[in-house]
Amino acid sequence: MIDRLFTLTLAFAVIAGATLAVGDEFFSGQRVQPARVVAELPRVVITGHVQQAQTAVASAETASKTSSSGAERVR
Repeated sequence: MIDRLFTLTLAFAVIAGATLAVGDEFFSGQRVQPARVVAELPRVVITGHVQQAQTAVASAETASKTSSSGAERVR
């Protein structure tokens, strides 16, 4: 019985503490913003040139095994 009451009390305390912490941050008067660190890099210009492909491309060749009418079979 005591463990159930302890768990309930502990959960209530954690929720209450979290609520107070969030409320304190929300209503605090000071709004301190960290200074931004900005790094500027030199400008880079990229130029490219298109080169012709130097490798041969395979092409598919189809050989017809039947005549144009399709009536003859190849054995």
